Amino acid sequence: MNHLENLQRVLRHDHPGWVPNGLGMALREIGFATVEWPEQAGLDAWGVGWDMVDPELGAYPVTHPLQSLDDVDDLPMPDFSTAPYSEKAQAWMAADDRADFWLMGRVGETLFERAWMLLGMENLMIGLFENPDGVRRLFRRIADARAAMIARHHAAGCEAVIFADDYGGQDNLLMSPDAWRALIRPELARLYAMCRDAGLLIVHHSCGRIEGIIPDLVEMGLNVWHPCQPVNDLAALKQRFAGRLTFYGAVNSAILARGTTDEVRAEVRLRVRELAAGGGYVAAPSHGVPFLPENLAAMDDELRRVGGYGSPEYAALFEGESR
Repeated sequence: MNHLENLQRVLRHDHPGWVPNGLGMALREIGFATVEWPEQAGLDAWGVGWDMVDPELGAYPVTHPLQSLDDVDDLPMPDFSTAPYSEKAQAWMAADDRADFWLMGRVGETLFERAWMLLGMENLMIGLFENPDGVRRLFRRIADARAAMIARHHAAGCEAVIFADDYGGQDNLLMSPDAWRALIRPELARLYAMCRDAGLLIVHHSCGRIEGIIPDLVEMGLNVWHPCQPVNDLAALKQRFAGRLTFYGAVNSAILARGTTDEVRAEVRLRVRELAAGGGYVAAPSHGVPFLPENLAAMDDELRRVGGYGSPEYAALFEGESR
């Protein structure tokens, strides 16, 4: 069984051989050459201005082309129906042998994140309360552009798409669940429905504590949630959605960045015990920050030791034995 076959079993919750350490090259993300998240100062494809003070921190948005929600209908949007794919994407799409990997099309900072980049975070959050109709129109226009991306990814032969929209902080959602359901869910559900109708696996990256809307996302058709920060009650979510939702991530990034190798190994065993039963778990860091190389090595080694379904080490985790 190769890595793709094992990953497919993980996603089907169908007796995989081992807990994968990341997607590796089994599910390869492709995107357009259009710049949505610049690596240096300048404008992105949406007209957002970015700056960079420290190369280690990367670029961040500083100017926003939408001055008022009253002007939403006049805001130019990028045309993804004709945008070229990146060179790497084109090479993977043209590969003769696709027995070892699937393609996953990137849908960018899907709705909320792109909206605050266009309008500014403060103006968007005020708009949620003072001008919800204007916010709905903004989400609708962004979703129209994202829909063109999904159609292109399907036509390109992708097996999956990945959305990226952070809805949570460390303690809770960035807005009330009711506001999320009223303003974001309708357009996100439309995009999810496109994916389901096309037979595309739905992967969604959303940081923070978002457990309050995970039932909504699963109901809409979510297959894989990333990065599963442990500020969420992951064990409870696994129990509730076992067989329906794949958890991708969960290994505490703070421990990987600052902990000891023994702490990393204990963290890996905890996440395997919480999330791996029956399939539906891909191990990975819960956030993207600089990690200690020895801790990454310890994570990989511990996954090899305890992540084999049916192995004595794996069974011991569920018997409460200390190893």
